[in-house]
Amino acid sequence: MEYSYRYWYRPLCILEYSYRIVLVRARIVRALDYGKAFDTVSHPRLIEKLKVYGISGKLLQWINNFLYSRKMRVRVRNSFSVSYVLSGVPQGSVLGPLLFLLFVSDLPDWIRNSICMFADDTKIWCVVKQVEDYLLLQKDLDSMAEWSEE
Repeated sequence: MEYSYRYWYRPLCILEYSYRIVLVRARIVRALDYGKAFDTVSHPRLIEKLKVYGISGKLLQWINNFLYSRKMRVRVRNSFSVSYVLSGVPQGSVLGPLLFLLFVSDLPDWIRNSICMFADDTKIWCVVKQVEDYLLLQKDLDSMAEWSEE
């Protein structure tokens, strides 16, 4: 039952710091969706996290080159604009989603309540018996916002 939540919520963007509270049998669920999550991954922060996970040497250099040597080209009529991609992971690749998962894998360490993550969708929930339970859930949201800005 915990994973059948998609039919009753529409995720909102945490980057805009808006959310929706859903009350289900005295359980508050906050469903969050990082807007353009794959496009906003910080390259320097991702490289630092990969170092913490023990990735180094030629593999780290290869991933670094994979991220930093990408260009984006936009065509409008007969004119082209070319610019370097400064953030994000390529979604059409095999490596991109894996890098994103490594990037967000420390998020549950910031959360005290129950958390369920799938790609860029995150659900935090708790049973509310007293006001302190709700305040703890709010602290988790504040922690997520802090994690996003770090």
